[in-house]
Amino acid sequence: MSNYITYSSPTTFRSKFNPIIGLNPAFLQEFNDNFLHGIFLNLSQTLSIPQGNFEYLDIEDLITEKEFGRISMELAKPYFYEVIFDKIFKLDNGRIRNKIKFTFTYDIELTPIQKGDCRYGVISLGNKPIFYYCYVDLQKAIQFIKNLE
Repeated sequence: MSNYITYSSPTTFRSKFNPIIGLNPAFLQEFNDNFLHGIFLNLSQTLSIPQGNFEYLDIEDLITEKEFGRISMELAKPYFYEVIFDKIFKLDNGRIRNKIKFTFTYDIELTPIQKGDCRYGVISLGNKPIFYYCYVDLQKAIQFIKNLE
């Protein structure tokens, strides 16, 4: 099981506009397993993409549309190559393969697409999705945490 909330050191691309929310370590695993993982499964099922085709991106590494509006392509290229395409590889048939990245966000503006109870946003390269923002309702997260004890 992946730990969706981590305390790793942020990259040089740390957003000033992306809230990082800490959680008591005693609740961390249960929150990941019983709250965030369900949101991820819903995204995977909604998009009809097998779970194994996704790779989690630490929320600390997420940048928002504000950074994209302010940074030049010279700064954007390293972000995409070092963060989004960090595990890109070539298949035997010559095709390029990269797992689709996803992360959670509390920013509803990053997730304009709603299908059923799944809310998400997407970054595509050409017409191929490469990254998904998966919305987490902060109030629902707080309610879940309060019910842990």
